[in-house]
Parts: sequence; structure tokens; C-alpha cells
Amino acid sequence: MNPGEVVEVLAALARLDMDAVVAYEQAIAAVDVVAIRDRFAQFRYDHERHVDELTTTIRNLGFEPPSPKSGNEMEPGLLPVTPSAGAEAALDVMHTNERLISRRYTEASRMKLPLPILTLVAKNCRDEQRHFQYVEQTLAIRTWGR
Repeated sequence: MNPGEVVEVLAALARLDMDAVVAYEQAIAAVDVVAIRDRFAQFRYDHERHVDELTTTIRNLGFEPPSPKSGNEMEPGLLPVTPSAGAEAALDVMHTNERLISRRYTEASRMKLPLPILTLVAKNCRDEQRHFQYVEQTLAIRTWGR
């Protein structure tokens, strides 16, 4: 891949992570279960770190990284969390979001990226898989209503 193509991949992932930060902020505000809120805060931090790492990599390649969007617009396929959603609805939305983000990272991790960049993408992909698994398991066992 040429540097421009690499940057396109990284920029697309960075935009997803930027939107995930916003969605997790919304989910944290919508959930009253401390254990879920705490885990969502950890995941938000992971997405913030991904944005930092991806935008730094893009700059190091000599390109300008994407900027966060203004307003409520999100990447296609990602959903916002409404303030009054509650735990189950917030988990449902984040399940959809993490499925998409995990899939995009998995696709990127299979591309012919330069090794240091592939290593970064693979590390972030593992984070996304962990996020998705947590949300899926939490929805399955529904511990918040007990």
C-alpha cells in the first residue's frame, strides 16, 4: 500500500474511534449501574488512546489527521445513545457500535499495512474484540436488573 492508502485506512479507523468516544460518553450518562458505567469509562479511554495513536501515526506519515465532527453526526452504522436510555438500551446500542468497529478493525488488520502500523491496528483490534465480548456477555446475563 502507498502512504496515502495507509492514511485512508488509519483515518477511517480514527473517525470511528472519535465517534465511539462520543457514544461512550452518552452511554456513561445514560447508565445508572456503576459496574457498567465504570467499564464504559475504561472503553472510552481505550478509544481516546486509539485516536491519539492513530492521529500521531498519520502525522508521522506526513499527513493531516481527521478532525472530530461537530454536532451529532456519526459515521454510517454507528448509533448515538439517548440520555434516558438506561442500561439495557445503552448496552444494545454499544453492542451494535462495537460490532461495527470490531469488524472494521478486523478488516484493517488483514490488510498489507507496514509492520509497525499493522501491529498498532492489531492491538486496537484486540481492544475492540474485548469491548464487544463484554457488551455481548453483559447483555446475555443481564446482571443490572437483579
